[in-house]
Amino acid sequence: MVALRGMMLLALAVTLALCSTPTSTTHEVRRLQDTFPVGTNLSQSEYEGLRGLLEAKNDTKLTTLYRATWDGTFYGDLLDLVENKTDVVIVIRKDQYLFAVYIKDGIQTPANATKMHIYKSEVSWFSLAGHFDTPTEIKLWQSWQEIRVVGRVGDYCDRIPSAWDIACGSRVLIGGRLMLGLNEPYYDDGWIDSGFQDIPIEYVPDGYEGVRGGNSGDPTDRGDRKYAWLAGSFEFRADELEVLQVYPPQPTAPPPPPPPAQPPAGLSLSDVEYGGLLSLLKPSNDTMVDTLHRASVD
Repeated sequence: MVALRGMMLLALAVTLALCSTPTSTTHEVRRLQDTFPVGTNLSQSEYEGLRGLLEAKNDTKLTTLYRATWDGTFYGDLLDLVENKTDVVIVIRKDQYLFAVYIKDGIQTPANATKMHIYKSEVSWFSLAGHFDTPTEIKLWQSWQEIRVVGRVGDYCDRIPSAWDIACGSRVLIGGRLMLGLNEPYYDDGWIDSGFQDIPIEYVPDGYEGVRGGNSGDPTDRGDRKYAWLAGSFEFRADELEVLQVYPPQPTAPPPPPPPAQPPAGLSLSDVEYGGLLSLLKPSNDTMVDTLHRASVD
């Protein structure tokens, strides 16, 4: 009888010990709950996916700065809460599609409110839902690590060459692939949650199951299907546009590789030899190399 009672007490002690010792899963859930942004439109799983793509550490917190459905959809509504803040993530939800853009240097407005500010910044693209089986980063070339932001007065149309006509009327151009804040002739109200978006399909990882479309200059042309439309269409009005800030700031990532150089016509060097020459010359992205003379030809 004594032995049986002792075994029962031992079993009870073991059970209590197991119940009072949190597992690693419990720690993880508690950590995510502690850092979950107040007021975000992200679900728990979407938030976990974003943290994973940001390579967030245990002390990394995301704070919701702006939501279009709560704070207003005019350009000024966005700037009032986001202007000149760094390490921001713009999250766009449209139907079943959810994607995000991380901007290291944030949305920096020009000193003159009638002008446009063009600056380089680390930019990362994330698919969170509707495009791949799992949250996925889409890596773009270094030449697209650029932001264009117009001031509170005026619009983009007066400040862009003809090659950027498709962006006319937008307020923010991110990496050349996302335009936000469409104005006349597209939308009279200049909604910041309206925009254009496309990414050439050759830059999109394998396994993409989202919508593909045609030439970005013609939103109705879906014939060649050479572009990934992360919002489900080239032109969109988001169901929600949210801006979050990452704290502590993320460490600066190494720059993405430049696009592969195209050897000049008539060159005698192989692609490998030409690449080696360029690496020694250390050219900028816009450097051109032309063949002037070949003894065996000229």
